[in-house]
Amino acid sequence: MKRTLIILLAGFFLWSCNKPDEKKQDMIKVTVPGTPADFVAPQLEKSFLANLYSVQMEITANPSSRLHKERYIFNAYLPDNNALVSFGNARLSNPQTGEKIAQALAKRAALVDAKRWASYGLLWLNNDFKPDFGKISTVNQGEIKELATFIKGDSLIVAIASKVL
Repeated sequence: MKRTLIILLAGFFLWSCNKPDEKKQDMIKVTVPGTPADFVAPQLEKSFLANLYSVQMEITANPSSRLHKERYIFNAYLPDNNALVSFGNARLSNPQTGEKIAQALAKRAALVDAKRWASYGLLWLNNDFKPDFGKISTVNQGEIKELATFIKGDSLIVAIASKVL
């Protein structure tokens, strides 16, 4: 009797697990707060992006300057979107040979650079503006949204917004 009951329960369990369930399919479509679907890219003016890019580039000339990092974070952190804006640069041609670099490759390099800047920005935002620029080698792996791509001189520049956790 006990053995029969165990076999019946096991059979019922297997049958219920293999049964297609419409509720399970609907659950896949549900958006949970905190998922990528709720991170919306901020809408920013090109003039704002151009000014912020200049502020970010000032840090490369002053990597230890807290004032420059504060100015960048003050402008780059967007609390309404819970996002941090950063930029990445990539050359469009080899500086030694002048040979053109495929734009897709340049864009990929610019995105990696923008994510590296996002890593700095997120650290500065949460760690009293430490470390100095040039002291880390990690790249932000969090959620990003591409905001704009533009060319300045021989460089491709990509602007991204990174979700601040």
